[in-house]
Amino acid sequence: MEFNETVGFNHGGYIMGDWRRLRKNAGTHLLEKCSHDIDLACWMVESLPQRVASFGGLNFFVPENEKRIKEVGRDPRPDSRYSGREAYLAWQGLVAENPFTSDKDIFDNQVAIIEFNNAARATFHTNINAAIPERRMYLLGTEGALRADVLNGHIETQRIGFDSQLEIISSGTDNSHGGGDDVLATELADAMLYGRTPAVGINEGLISAATCFGIDEAADTRNVVVMQPYWEKIGKL
Repeated sequence: MEFNETVGFNHGGYIMGDWRRLRKNAGTHLLEKCSHDIDLACWMVESLPQRVASFGGLNFFVPENEKRIKEVGRDPRPDSRYSGREAYLAWQGLVAENPFTSDKDIFDNQVAIIEFNNAARATFHTNINAAIPERRMYLLGTEGALRADVLNGHIETQRIGFDSQLEIISSGTDNSHGGGDDVLATELADAMLYGRTPAVGINEGLISAATCFGIDEAADTRNVVVMQPYWEKIGKL
């Protein structure tokens, strides 16, 4: 399985100028932004991660690249290149620091490898200075393949075999959440008003968060991290 979340450069500038640029406020970028992608991967694979490895760094949003603000052209909104006041207001941020000179300790790019207990293996990539934003998942199974692109709302599937045909399913949405916001809001309202049980709860969030902790530990220590101690600690074994 391959999956990713690459964020457009202006959105990336907003992240690096807002309060979430500091781990003490929201954890790492992987935990704060990409835990949803990790959650989806665990759900699709139907297994807990067994071992993880990761490499990441803060390489673009550094003072020497501040010149890029003037090099990306003029945004239709005044002063909104790589964040700025207009982007800050649009995203409802709490602060609007210069994303290149702000104090920060989260990564602006990261890759990870995940091995699950059922022998499924996955690679993940995030980057917050993307010219072509992407949120895509590609699964290779014993009987076929599935490729999903959240941004254009397309799912492609094809079975292995000489006579098989590529099938395309469209959700009819073209936003970064693939139409999921309406589903989440409806489930929340049903839970609050009628006591219905949501499809996803605290357990799924806990597994996703613990996986992010393990991946970030791997990146910080430069070691392959065995996830069993995490699962024992939260009672998932």
